[in-house]
Amino acid sequence: PILLSHKLTHRLAELRRSGRLPWLRPDGKAQVTMEYDGDRPVRVDTVVVSTQHAADITL
Repeated sequence: PILLSHKLTHRLAELRRSGRLPWLRPDGKAQVTMEYDGDRPVRVDTVVVSTQHAADITL
């Protein structure tokens, strides 16, 4: 799960730095929860992504 979380936050940073999503701010985080069968991951259960954004953006 940590690898997936890192990939998500890395992509957020890329999008912010490139200007593609200019409303993104630098404080973001991601959490990935996996389901395991013993030591083997079998599926992604939950993905949570949170990021700061410009105050004037409408959600």
